[in-house]
Amino acid sequence: MKNDFCLLRGTVSQLRKGEIDEKGFLLISSIFAFFSYLFGGRPFLKGKYFYCYVGNHPVDGRLEQIDFNNGDYVEMLVKPPLDYDTYECYVVRIPQQHALIFPNFIGVSTFRYLRMLIILMTFFVVVISIVWLIVGICVGDSLDFCFNVVKYSFWGWIIASVFFFFAAGGGYTFFSNQILACLGYAKPWNYDVEAEDTRFKRLHRTSDPEIFNDPLTPDFKKLKMFKGCYYYYCRTPILPSWLKVID
Repeated sequence: MKNDFCLLRGTVSQLRKGEIDEKGFLLISSIFAFFSYLFGGRPFLKGKYFYCYVGNHPVDGRLEQIDFNNGDYVEMLVKPPLDYDTYECYVVRIPQQHALIFPNFIGVSTFRYLRMLIILMTFFVVVISIVWLIVGICVGDSLDFCFNVVKYSFWGWIIASVFFFFAAGGGYTFFSNQILACLGYAKPWNYDVEAEDTRFKRLHRTSDPEIFNDPLTPDFKKLKMFKGCYYYYCRTPILPSWLKVID
């Protein structure tokens, strides 16, 4: 659970965009991401590749969409170089637009992800169990049959929940929690970026001062359009004191 993120701030230059990563099974990548989180490793990021300089520092990574350009001021949450001098990017924040760009499957917190998954799996397991119980009662099966239906449905619910959690990219959510904590969000395990995005768009339409009078982004101006690859946020959170900032 090593947290070695730092925030890199500056102007983008020498931007190069690459291919979209479609290689590898998501289930395997998700499980690997989970164990990388536990043992301080790094996951296989998915998305469109990019390489650029932020200030004087080289950065590469993969994001859902590369929607910034040379000359843009950005803040990137990165991990320090390993065997070469390039930082690895995990999220891009564009303060002037109150926007975040994540890699694929990163951004949703673990609790929010589990809650959606458990609701869906519980619904399907309960429906299937009821059908089997009705069938058993109609054909005159014993109480042992009904007991076994409930028992195996419970175990099936656990196994299916674990499988679909990782199969849908849930292993990446643990890095989402770390990223959100580094950006200054309270309760990062339960933070809902989609709800914040929806709230931002509602406040933006009414020119609410929570957005337009943000002391940390005084140069924010009304947006002409919302971009699909962005997750927008309202008031800019204060960075934690322990996060290393590189200008």
